[in-house]
Amino acid sequence: MKNLNKKDLLYLGILLLIFLGIVLFTSSSTYLYGSNLDWISQHVTFPEYFRTLFYNTKEFFPDFALNIGGGQNIYNFAYYGLFNPLFWLSYLLPKVPMATYVTTMSIGTVLASIILMYLFLKSKKYSSEVSFLGTLCLTCATCLNLHSHRHFMFIDYMPFMILGLFGVDKKLDSGKGWLLTISVFLMIMTSYYYSVTGIFVLVIYGIYKYLIKTKKVTLKSFLNVGIPFLMPIIIGILGSSILIIPTLRNILSSREATGIAISLEEILMPRMNLQYVIYDAYGVGLTAIVLPAIIDFYQKKKENIFLGLCLSLPIIFPLINYILNGTMYINSKILIPFMPLYILIIAEFINKIFNKDIDLKKLFFYSAISLVLFIICNVTVIKLKCILLSVDLAVVFISILLMNKTNKKVYFITPLIITCILSSIFVGSNDQLVLKLTYKNSYKEMKEVISYITDKDNSFYRISNNEYVGDNPNRLYSNIKYRTSTVYSSLSNQDYNHFYYEVMNNNIPHRNRALTSSTNNLLFLLFSNNKYVVGRSKPLHGYEKIHEKNGINIYRNNNTLPFAFATSNIMSYDDFAKLTPEQKEEALLHNIITDSKTSTNYVSYVQPIDVDLDKILKQKYIKKNTDGSYTINIHNSEKLTIDLPEQYQNKIIFISFNMNVNQTCAIGDQSIKINNVKNKLTCKEWIYYNNNTNFTYTISESDLTKLTISFGEGLYNISDIRVYYLDYASIENINKNVDKFLVDMNDTKGDYIYGSIDVSKDGYFMMTVPYDDGFTIKVDGKKVKYEKVDSAFVGFKIEKGHHEIEIEYTAPLKNVSLAFTQLAIIIFCVVTYLESKRKF
Repeated sequence: MKNLNKKDLLYLGILLLIFLGIVLFTSSSTYLYGSNLDWISQHVTFPEYFRTLFYNTKEFFPDFALNIGGGQNIYNFAYYGLFNPLFWLSYLLPKVPMATYVTTMSIGTVLASIILMYLFLKSKKYSSEVSFLGTLCLTCATCLNLHSHRHFMFIDYMPFMILGLFGVDKKLDSGKGWLLTISVFLMIMTSYYYSVTGIFVLVIYGIYKYLIKTKKVTLKSFLNVGIPFLMPIIIGILGSSILIIPTLRNILSSREATGIAISLEEILMPRMNLQYVIYDAYGVGLTAIVLPAIIDFYQKKKENIFLGLCLSLPIIFPLINYILNGTMYINSKILIPFMPLYILIIAEFINKIFNKDIDLKKLFFYSAISLVLFIICNVTVIKLKCILLSVDLAVVFISILLMNKTNKKVYFITPLIITCILSSIFVGSNDQLVLKLTYKNSYKEMKEVISYITDKDNSFYRISNNEYVGDNPNRLYSNIKYRTSTVYSSLSNQDYNHFYYEVMNNNIPHRNRALTSSTNNLLFLLFSNNKYVVGRSKPLHGYEKIHEKNGINIYRNNNTLPFAFATSNIMSYDDFAKLTPEQKEEALLHNIITDSKTSTNYVSYVQPIDVDLDKILKQKYIKKNTDGSYTINIHNSEKLTIDLPEQYQNKIIFISFNMNVNQTCAIGDQSIKINNVKNKLTCKEWIYYNNNTNFTYTISESDLTKLTISFGEGLYNISDIRVYYLDYASIENINKNVDKFLVDMNDTKGDYIYGSIDVSKDGYFMMTVPYDDGFTIKVDGKKVKYEKVDSAFVGFKIEKGHHEIEIEYTAPLKNVSLAFTQLAIIIFCVVTYLESKRKF
């Protein structure tokens, strides 16, 4: 910044104040600068867990998250800043609430991006006014403003992205690649997902710069420049191996399909997708000025044609978007790293406007054609954006005409400032933020409730929390002793997710199937060592109320299955497959399911209920069809109450049925709630379609006398209605039939689990931790092979007698990736030293 004059400092100050003003306008004194959507449940919670785990283990590079989702490979949560250097600073500030830290860090990230973007434009020899206006477009970009309080990882790499542009210039101008290497490394470590596009952008800019510097382009000259240019990038990628190799392994082995079908036509058919770069916060989010800027950039200069194409093709061809998104979906958020290049051509466009070097007639003609194509492609779905873009474009051209006529720049600058700020405020303030008082009080109340448990009970157990603050299944409300079966992450153990929903038949109340939230399914709670249930809901069978705090009840059941245990009751997968879904839930409480051929005489106590559906469903809004299905047409909402016959009262009731109609998103999701158990089927175009076409309910209230069925608005067609019941007495003492693994609470931490067990009969040992390849298990000091049992968990054969068991988890490929990172550090140091000695 030493080359900046007073005018530059003034402009920078104005830009920073504009963004801070938008922040204050968005949050005010009533709200946190954080969204109710994901920010509170993921982007604050996971960094908070990483910090808590660090203080428990003193390890910067942990492998295992025992507290979340039953116990998971911690690289499943890499997307949320596992080794993000920006979060490591928080390890030095343990008393600073993570919500405060993340808010400060996200605002600081945008401020740093603004400063770096201004400096970059100045380095391109643009005037202070042009640099100011170009950087203004970045300052007010809706993606930066919205995601600074919604999805931090969408933008946290941006300062390093812009720094990488400086690194490209430095490498191609002086031959020194250290800055480019550091930028790539930091970009990956902050956000590996967006770094792929980010590196692609740096390569595009490098080619653009090469074309500027090279009069005659040949393959030989291109390779002579290109290969050395790629070396710093490769070193940066290699240095980040500690993060990307284990994470990539998990993505390839555990990534769940989005659930939405994308046709070849959608992928391959060109269309004018201007919303990818204009207004939309899930795109680049600029104003209409970017359209004529791109069009005007197409000149006879080869470098401009190249860069213009690179910035136009992602808007026109969905295939590029699809590839950059890892072939998961078509979503314009992946184009956000292109932001600095769009700003560069906007700055060039403004510079030409000020120099009166614009062919307005030609520019207007091509802009009008682009606008018409956009309206034709999108008018049926985004009418408002079509109108806004038309008006905004008109303002751009009118302001240019007025400036040319009066020779006063103010006629161009003022409308641009107004439209940029208004678009940013309009989109950013449309987010539902977290109320400060509600968050503070709710978090404090929940922490007091959880602390009551963890302060008194030093054994190993899990807690089912039905009273989330901000729908937050990941948060450790107290300390490292808080363990849960729930998890909400874009990547998680898919064996566990399948077990949770498909084997244990837990309901899906959310739009996203990746969220395994707390459940009132008693059989799952007993199976997964959920000794405690907290919340305001009715008590479940076997759970006695032991305390109430802040209106939240604490229930305890001392008869859940242990965290890990041994039993001689073994069932083969073949026999397990013969059971009904309801019987499978019960069988898991009495047996360990393995690949063995052991036959079993297991007898289920789950019994069908003979239901007169025609009588129960005889309502004016319900019609029975000739195929036996029922059509239900709900215009607002409806409730149906059913009194249970005496013989089924206070039983565990299982209900399931198929959902045969899937509505469009223009109508909305479908949901049916029975008592306190809710199922939702997302509309079919939803990008995270939950595929919940079989609604399952396990009603476990201890004082059950009636069923209340609540229908959300929509059109339903349901069939194959199944109703079963189970007497709680048949599963009440399941923990008495197994040998309990006694966890050594002093030595069990981080990646290690220690304990002992007295096995009464030869059989199997099982740990209710999702199966993965990274475990090393020793029984009495000898390493044993383990296998997947119960279709999702860790198990192995064990003999009668007393045993000491040691379990260690190392993330697959972690050691290899660490070696690559160490190698990269050595290469970086050597190359940097050699480059410093070399004369170019």
